[in-house]
Amino acid sequence: MGRDEDSRRLPDMDSRPVADADGSHQTECSELTSGGSGWLSVRVGRARNLPPDGYGICRRGGDCVDLVRDAAGAVSIVLLVAIPSVLQESLHDPVFWARYTFAHEEGPGADRLGDLEGLLDDDDDDADEDSADSSLDVAFEVGDGHHVVLSIDASADSYSLGITTPDLAEPAELGWDDLAHWHPHALRWPELDLICRAIAARNPQLQHPGAPLALLCRFAAVFDDDDVDQAVAAVDEAYAALRPPQWEGYWPCGADWLDRVDFRGENVIWQRDEAGNLWAHQDDADRDGEPFYSTRLGPDSGTGDGFPHTPLRAVLSAARATVGDPQA
Repeated sequence: MGRDEDSRRLPDMDSRPVADADGSHQTECSELTSGGSGWLSVRVGRARNLPPDGYGICRRGGDCVDLVRDAAGAVSIVLLVAIPSVLQESLHDPVFWARYTFAHEEGPGADRLGDLEGLLDDDDDDADEDSADSSLDVAFEVGDGHHVVLSIDASADSYSLGITTPDLAEPAELGWDDLAHWHPHALRWPELDLICRAIAARNPQLQHPGAPLALLCRFAAVFDDDDVDQAVAAVDEAYAALRPPQWEGYWPCGADWLDRVDFRGENVIWQRDEAGNLWAHQDDADRDGEPFYSTRLGPDSGTGDGFPHTPLRAVLSAARATVGDPQA
């Protein structure tokens, strides 16, 4: 179903006011469902002025709001403020990125930290006091109720990637990245690029390349058949879009990202089944660099265990529909 390009007035509704995750906006609703920090679904009892196709969009204070009528006539309102305000501020902070990319733990870019090392030490001293406020989920919608969910636990240096679909009761985990037993390589570069283009199409505030790509790129890897120059340039642009204008110190870059995700020449072989599921295996005998740490290492088990191939196909299909490119 296509998105209406016109801004529309929020329909009149009989209900109570509810604030969104950062308390900055209110709408009228009768039931509130939270899917994680930064995004809310609101069920209302009655709405007027909804377009005939059952789909609309309005904007409040610069934020996008989707209006969707289901088969029973009920209307859902989804606030597309995907990044909580506390994280929005951090996206322009070099200390945040030094931690997020593991540069503070001798990861790529550590040699450029300079004076930030002292600030990072102070940040570690305060971590226990702030640990209760350091965990959050960020849900990015790609279309038709399908989301990519980034879970952040900064105090534990732990980050995970999940997906939700209308058929899932809770997010399905694709991968995680930490300093102990990491398995971050969940997506191929074209899949991540598609997801980020769909996020931008759903919410123009989340440009591509921009914050979603900068946050999610740790979960995508590149292989022999990828356009690596294009991928690195896009990641570079995403980071650069967030850099404060006058800041000349450490900032992450595409080369740092590539250092952790480059599996060209590492004998990672991808296979596809009849359903379209993709998974990989690596010939350990012939590799020279880091192992390919991923949970995407086998076909669909059919039992609901293992890598969530079917939900990922649904998310990618929704993203293709959003960007209007069935071949993406």
